[in-house]
Amino acid sequence: PQVGSETARGVFEIKKPRVRFGQFLSGETGQYWTLIRSRTYFHSVLYKKDKDISSYDVECYNNLGSKASHACIRLTVPDARWIFYNIGYGTICEIRDGSPSDTATQAIRSQLIQVNKNGLPAKAEKLW
Repeated sequence: PQVGSETARGVFEIKKPRVRFGQFLSGETGQYWTLIRSRTYFHSVLYKKDKDISSYDVECYNNLGSKASHACIRLTVPDARWIFYNIGYGTICEIRDGSPSDTATQAIRSQLIQVNKNGLPAKAEKLW
């Protein structure tokens, strides 16, 4: 990422608006934008063509989980869609650095419910 464009850490309140498809100046688009603060959003991986989900950016997808954005938090489409539809305006959101060894991260992970290929719940700790 560019210097000065890192994702801000802290506690924020989810703001308006939400955008189903958002477009960057580069022409790339993302789905399910949920505003966290200023110009920082949760949104899906990027697409090379406007509203053409078959044109997703493979490199963007492969970089999920790494610091490669301009302050936004890129997610898989299902995760971005879930936040878009289920997290209301005013919800408190904490953005923090985490690691597998800290207790706060472990507490968060213990609450996650992952779904296996059969659509059944799988223990999150097995997937991390």
